[in-house]
Amino acid sequence: ALRDAFLADPEVAFDMARPEQVVLEAEPFGVTARERKNWVGLNEDQQRELVIRAVRFLVLGGTRAMPLARGKFIEALRAPARVTAAALALAQQEVGHVFGLSVNSGRLFGPAGPLSSDKLFVSSALKCQVHQQIIGAASSTAAQRGFAFAVFACIWTAAGRRLRVRELVHKLRELDPRFPATIMMCSGRVEPEVPELGMDLVRLLKHLEKQGYITTTSDDAAKTDFLRSEAMLGPRFFIEVGRRQLVKAFFNASGKPVDQELLREISREPLVQSADDEAD
Repeated sequence: ALRDAFLADPEVAFDMARPEQVVLEAEPFGVTARERKNWVGLNEDQQRELVIRAVRFLVLGGTRAMPLARGKFIEALRAPARVTAAALALAQQEVGHVFGLSVNSGRLFGPAGPLSSDKLFVSSALKCQVHQQIIGAASSTAAQRGFAFAVFACIWTAAGRRLRVRELVHKLRELDPRFPATIMMCSGRVEPEVPELGMDLVRLLKHLEKQGYITTTSDDAAKTDFLRSEAMLGPRFFIEVGRRQLVKAFFNASGKPVDQELLREISREPLVQSADDEAD
């Protein structure tokens, strides 16, 4: 049923236009008593200038939909390290109130442990369903969203919620024969391309990885062979998409009513897994 739905209309089979909540609510960044004291030691003009720089970095960087390195944030602030935490906490509040943006740290956990803990993820915090429907209807990237949801579904249903990239390619091929059955990598080029998506399959997957929607781990042998690495759901997936929305899209694509017990089970799962959980 999933395959039939994706083949029938890949632009709506995994549509993100009607989410119940678009973005995970950001947890406020913490500031220690010492960091707060250092911040109070600055005069008002210094504080204002640092917050402006921090907000500018988050807003401009967030428009690219790429993870922002904390090191780059510190460089942009051009201030002593002792006041950067307070500036980030205040900027997080400001971009939320003024620009409707949510700023999260990448300290989310996946099957392999902590991911991108030194990264900041900026997302639109808009939750109005009507507005999202308008965006979805007018978007020219619906096919890319459909592809992303297909990737998410393949990883989510895999054992341990992790999947070798080569096996992921095969599963995508099962969903839609327009995906290549095999991938040839030579002279730095990957062929063939997927016409509807504008680039080849490996570049599509690496783009999802670069944005933080998926993450990959690899052993020494896989460092030179991307297809041998393992793919997992990344921090931005949990921030912008979420497990409930993925499950609902899965059932909508199959034409079946959503399993409410499964949704309740998901709600009981911790978003952040401890090392002990992973060991079990």
